[in-house]
Amino acid sequence: MKNLPRVRDLAELENVQRMAEMVAELSFAPLGQERLGCFHGFSGWGKSSSVEICELAYHGVVVECTESMGRRGLMRRLCEPMGLPFRGTIDDLLITVGAALLESGRPVFFDDAQYLAANRQLIGIVRDLYKRAKQVVPFILVGEEGLPRLLSQVENVHNLVSVWTAAEQCSLDDAFLLADIYA
Repeated sequence: MKNLPRVRDLAELENVQRMAEMVAELSFAPLGQERLGCFHGFSGWGKSSSVEICELAYHGVVVECTESMGRRGLMRRLCEPMGLPFRGTIDDLLITVGAALLESGRPVFFDDAQYLAANRQLIGIVRDLYKRAKQVVPFILVGEEGLPRLLSQVENVHNLVSVWTAAEQCSLDDAFLLADIYA
């Protein structure tokens, strides 16, 4: 609970606002419009901090992707924050997680999604899960500046992205807000 005032202060940062606007746009998109977003930018520009804040604000599910993660690891990282049992085949897990997401409507944030996009099997699982969630649950792929290029190499995922948002370098206003919090 000690961190809540700091969370409110950080929510005023420009990249947090950009991501929050993306989540809102995807959440309230008309039926038939895709709800897959890409938030990308250089390392250190506050993308992961934005994910953490939007996770709290929207009761989202965060999957922290790693370079060494495999298919079962990806599914485990989806099941754990949702309190779902981790058992069965990948397809069984996709059905379970997809149904739970559809029921809850919780947005899903894939942080460091460049690792997913670089692996056809992993990005394929994300696409399959998105389809199983009936394309009504917002999915946000968050990653480095090269993420859009990596996604462009996977046409059946790239074509589903309806919102592309670039993180921006820290502004002077953000610097003053951060100085008030940390200095």
